[in-house]
Amino acid sequence: MKWIPSSRWLIIVLAMVGIELKAQPSVRVTHERFETWLKGEPQGVTLGEEGVLSSGWKLESALKTNFSVKVIWSAVRDSQGNTFLAAGDEGKIFKVSPVGELMEWAKLKESQVTALVWDAKGVLYAATAPDGKVYRVNGKELVEEYFDPKEKYIWALLWKGNDLYVATGTEGKLYRVTALGQGEVFYDSNEPNLRCLAQDKNGDLLVGTEGKGLVLQVKEKGKALALFDAPRKEIRQIAVDENGRIAFAALGLEAASKPQRTKINPPQTEDKSANEKLDNSKNANQKSDAMNSFLKGGTPSLSQERGEVYQLEQPGFATVLWSADASPQALLRYRGEWLIGTGDDGFLYGVSDRGEKRVVARAESNQITVLVSNQNNLFAATSNDGGWWALKAAGGDGIYQSEVIDSQGFSRWGALRVKGEVAHVRTRSGNTVEPDKTWYDWVELKDQKVVSPAARYLQYELSLKTGSVRRVDVFYTPKNLAPRINAIVALPSGIGYAPMTDPPQPPQQKTLQQLLNWDLFEMPSFDRTRMAPELRGGLQTIVWSASDPNPDQLTYQLSYRRENEKDFKVLEKELEVAAYTLDTIGWEDGIYYFKVSVTDKKSNETDPLSDEKISEGILIDNTAPQIEKMASDNGVITFRARDQGSLIWDVMISRDGVEFAEIQPKDGVLDSSEEIFEAKVSGGEKLFIRVQDEAGNLASANYNP
Repeated sequence: MKWIPSSRWLIIVLAMVGIELKAQPSVRVTHERFETWLKGEPQGVTLGEEGVLSSGWKLESALKTNFSVKVIWSAVRDSQGNTFLAAGDEGKIFKVSPVGELMEWAKLKESQVTALVWDAKGVLYAATAPDGKVYRVNGKELVEEYFDPKEKYIWALLWKGNDLYVATGTEGKLYRVTALGQGEVFYDSNEPNLRCLAQDKNGDLLVGTEGKGLVLQVKEKGKALALFDAPRKEIRQIAVDENGRIAFAALGLEAASKPQRTKINPPQTEDKSANEKLDNSKNANQKSDAMNSFLKGGTPSLSQERGEVYQLEQPGFATVLWSADASPQALLRYRGEWLIGTGDDGFLYGVSDRGEKRVVARAESNQITVLVSNQNNLFAATSNDGGWWALKAAGGDGIYQSEVIDSQGFSRWGALRVKGEVAHVRTRSGNTVEPDKTWYDWVELKDQKVVSPAARYLQYELSLKTGSVRRVDVFYTPKNLAPRINAIVALPSGIGYAPMTDPPQPPQQKTLQQLLNWDLFEMPSFDRTRMAPELRGGLQTIVWSASDPNPDQLTYQLSYRRENEKDFKVLEKELEVAAYTLDTIGWEDGIYYFKVSVTDKKSNETDPLSDEKISEGILIDNTAPQIEKMASDNGVITFRARDQGSLIWDVMISRDGVEFAEIQPKDGVLDSSEEIFEAKVSGGEKLFIRVQDEAGNLASANYNP
């Protein structure tokens, strides 16, 4: 049983041992990538995928009055330029005139108006949920129920010729309605919800499902062809371009965790138990996956699950047109590109047929849920909060506010350099993660220098007129913060470590994609310091861990003193590795304390900071125990084991010199530096004895009875 002092029962972390941190007293933050610009706030600024900011477009409110709804599910325009908005919360339809005048057009019985559509004669039809129904709406006083499919939700409406097609949930049925109240199931899917409808270039129906995330083509009653099985659970929107190409937005969970549809059969009897089952089924329907993703805490809120936009190349195969850390809510073909409105961040993306994406504009609301266009204008409906917006040219008034730059500490700001053309650059600083009233006011640069007061956080604002910006560099120097010694650990005696450095390794192999994403400002480190072990009596290794918030290059000093001394004596200065092995042969046995001092002077010559920490008492004992025979009587040998510097820790005996067994002292407890032992031997039997002290020193003896 080998002893390790209690102070050494610590987790020894050597990951940082020997790693030299390169000092970086001044820091440069560079913004030049699409993904980085995306974290900021563009208003009237277009962001290209190649990482260029330019004055472009903005979403400007198209309403003269305030709008107090949370969700807008659908929007359609008539031939006179009026827009009709389907809203949530109170089951209302609003009319917006071409000049932005807002009025309540109709109020339906259900809380959600989920879809709107015109027929060939210019009559408006509206779908509702829950308890989905279709209404014919000619104004506030002219609302009549047109079709009741006896379904919970109606998600989409589409007129084809003289027939109205109705996509429902949670039974996933597509209805064809030919006249007032006359409807039939045109296609019964195996999906919980049919979420969207469109027509391909041949006039065939396209249906997007929620459940498995299928794009279906329905040519005739009762038959459908699956054009694509998306790796997402829901097809939110389907759009067809001027050349007949089909694009669709898919979002939600991955296919492996998609829910399966469960059909609920109506009861066959009218008894009480059957009615209770029916009620339970209705309650279960109300909590379906589809509506749960829209209703959060009782408040209508469109799903913000992540997804992609695909373009169908041929049945069974589609390419990803757009992918981002956002939820594609709205999809529209407009002026030769795909427009995508997203949830969570309210971005309006433009994507070319080659998949090249740009940020066209950003909405003030969180979610762009509907896109509507005519020849010359584009409009967007938003949710959380509800709004109606028109896409307008920024007119040279583009503003871009950067993400908040975190310097990780109190910092002094330096230059801010812009590669490109800007009218003005302003900055503001503060010490809270989100800018608030505690921040300093916006102030313009002076001689390309940031004049905002020193703080932890900084944000800049670019004003673009007609030019563009490719890159912004911000420089700062963090206030020097003190390094810290976190822990000091003594390894078991007899173990030493010496630093050794492997030869530099060649650059690692990389894929072409890794090379495309290469960051010139994040060069790899080739520091490969290792610690080579050595086992020899008298060696004592001290290991410590240190940290620096900046981080700076650290150097250490190691000192020691005995238990009964006051002053520390320096063992080694200017150590750059957080470990030191000393040879204690010749040291006086006893308890020693080691002090580690750290400084960041190499990185901060004029203003160095330091820290120090003293270890717990560490035993140094290089003297072996003594074994003394006291008596031998009637086959019993009595002997004493003693040690000057530490406790007797382990005593073992053997009768053949090969197999040893532990033996306990006469008083039954091994707890002092001197112990008495007894051992029985037979006639002529030899006794082999080994004694180890708590420092690991060994002594041995042989006795005959």
